[in-house]
Amino acid sequence: MIANVIIILIIIAGVFGGIKSFFKRAAGKGCCTDGSAIRKIDVKDTNKLHYPYRAHASVGGMTCKNCAVHVENALNTLDGVWATVDLKRHTVTMLLKNCNCKTALVNAVSQSGYTLGNIEIADGGNISA
Repeated sequence: MIANVIIILIIIAGVFGGIKSFFKRAAGKGCCTDGSAIRKIDVKDTNKLHYPYRAHASVGGMTCKNCAVHVENALNTLDGVWATVDLKRHTVTMLLKNCNCKTALVNAVSQSGYTLGNIEIADGGNISA
């Protein structure tokens, strides 16, 4: 009898939490924002010919589109980096002016609260991990 009551209370708490989460997200409040708009940082140099290297990496910790904007902003503030995040795949594609910047990329993403892994940089068909 007591076990049934405990199970019912757990189910009620789960339903209540789900409803609360639904309304929070419907109001535009995500896991990493209070509902205020996050301003996306635009890259100053949008000429793709100036970026001879292309990199791909996995991104850990992203759960919403605001997370994706945080990661893009962290990378796009770096000189010579133009990043685009794919939230569904939890990856980022970057155009780079310099290929010797893995540490800076990892640090920028880490400081924004996420993790960057499996970085592959392509240079004229060659990929370095």
